[in-house]
Amino acid sequence: MPYRLLTYIVCIFLTGLLRVAVAADMNIVKASPVLPAWTWTGFYGGVHLAAGGGTENFSDPFGSSIFGDNVFTPGFLAGGQIGYN
Repeated sequence: MPYRLLTYIVCIFLTGLLRVAVAADMNIVKASPVLPAWTWTGFYGGVHLAAGGGTENFSDPFGSSIFGDNVFTPGFLAGGQIGYN
């Protein structure tokens, strides 16, 4: 029984030595850098447009105004932006 235990210990020790020798002889290759899948850097541009309108009913006690009793008030807005992050 002690002979068998000693054999196991020697085998484990020798296996460990062989692994260290194999690892010491390996060529070291640097991994290539991983590029992110998505970034927020770069040029950007955009345009925005808006329109609206409304009507108003005026009642003038002195008679009808120049524009009439119903006045339509249109509105328009436009803009844009460019930049770089």
